[in-house]
Amino acid sequence: MNGFILDNTKNTLQIPACDKVITSELSGELILPDYLPEVKRLIRVTSRVAPMSRYIIPGSVSYSGTVNFEMLYTDNEGSAHSVVLGCDYEFECELGAADREIGAENIFCDAEIESVSARPVGPRKFIVKGRLRSRVRAFYDIEICEKIIGTESERFDASIERLKKTYPAARIFRAAGEEIVVTEDIPLESGDSRIVCSEGNVIISDVSCADEGVNCRGEIIVRVVLERSSGDLYTVSKRIPIAQTVAIEGAHRGCECRAWGCIGTVDTMIDSPEGEGRSTLVLQVSAVPEAQVQENIDVTFSEDAYSSVCKSECDMKNYVIPYAVTSKTVSTSFSQSLPLSDAGVSPESIIIDTSAAAKIESVEFARGRHIISGKCQISLLTSEEMPECSEFEVPFSCELEASCDKKCSFDANATVSMAKCRIEGENLSVEADVVAAISIYSEEQLRAVEQIRLFGDSPYEAATSSDAVTVYYPDKDESVWDVAKKYHISPKKILTSRDPAELFDVSVSMMSLGMDYVIFEG
Repeated sequence: MNGFILDNTKNTLQIPACDKVITSELSGELILPDYLPEVKRLIRVTSRVAPMSRYIIPGSVSYSGTVNFEMLYTDNEGSAHSVVLGCDYEFECELGAADREIGAENIFCDAEIESVSARPVGPRKFIVKGRLRSRVRAFYDIEICEKIIGTESERFDASIERLKKTYPAARIFRAAGEEIVVTEDIPLESGDSRIVCSEGNVIISDVSCADEGVNCRGEIIVRVVLERSSGDLYTVSKRIPIAQTVAIEGAHRGCECRAWGCIGTVDTMIDSPEGEGRSTLVLQVSAVPEAQVQENIDVTFSEDAYSSVCKSECDMKNYVIPYAVTSKTVSTSFSQSLPLSDAGVSPESIIIDTSAAAKIESVEFARGRHIISGKCQISLLTSEEMPECSEFEVPFSCELEASCDKKCSFDANATVSMAKCRIEGENLSVEADVVAAISIYSEEQLRAVEQIRLFGDSPYEAATSSDAVTVYYPDKDESVWDVAKKYHISPKKILTSRDPAELFDVSVSMMSLGMDYVIFEG
């Protein structure tokens, strides 16, 4: 921020319209289809929020979509099976700015599912519950403009002196891309196999900003648990490259950006051509990438104003404006060893599959860096005599260079690109790679002149002599602006005795500038 007397250059601000958290209680009843065997025991339940749909009207936005719950269970023979229940939801959010036009790129929603539980209530029925937590944020553009009112306002307009300030303010835009659908074939081991369950993740690891869009490159990672004819379980996985440019109006080269993705559907089947003695696992997966860009632009406004020829008053207005600290995609790896008893795993267990989900929980400033901390929720599918599931949390952290030491907020989407667990004696070794798309920002208070009221019927008396000179000794905290306003003159008159090549902040203490006294006409 500076305090020079400047011409007005840009006066458009992006102002927060709303920042709300909306919770939606979800519940559903699932009847097993006839082709699946009856339930003996529930092993685990996992959840996934599918890509949302939204409908925007002035002052409000509506969201709808599906949360998919997958139940993994054993039948009466001890074999593992899975079934998916989709729970639909919809909610509406008032944006708090009905009289403002809010663009689609300025409305954000991040949703996560919490408190998931499921239980069998009969041999062929499940009850599932969960809570969808959705954070909706929106911004709108506002012009900082001054109104001049009062008697003979047009006549005295030229007499107004303004203390101009320039402040960096964020512009933030977000958009979802087009649905990506990929198909992949994976040759299977010889012998019969049966699909037990499947899971997909989207990793956007390479992100760059372009004009009107964000270039995203990454992978869709699919893991499928299968059962051999012998009853043994095993896992196959596939990484499928993806690339797309997500169109975002307002994006341009030089903006900071981040990107992530959301899995839509994961469809699997085994193709076993008759007489060929081989089988192929056929995958079809859909995903939607999403990207966000942000930059700071200089916004100029009047912090104070007065008339040099007549009495005047200013009406002020306060604004809350975002400041973009950084936005990027970061990767971190961690490894940890913990007792098997803490993870709920038996030493005799065989690890079948490791599933993991990550969440960023805090961003703190320390030692000139942003410390990003989170937790990785590990779901371990094991087998001893029967399939079992153990779930536990592992903390992780990473660091970014910090350009701001103020209290910051953040938006983050974290995904686990790799997770492995090994039993080593009485301990469980855990390794994971996390990709986090994170935006860090702060909010600042800005106070600007909204209205200048001129009283033309109360003019100031002119100096009695054109040769009148004032010698003024400022108080400790007085600035050039304070003195000029007190004597109803332009600050330029006070600065005429200074080197014209020098520029001074007219709102700073004169003594701090080495100005023990000033001489000016009037």
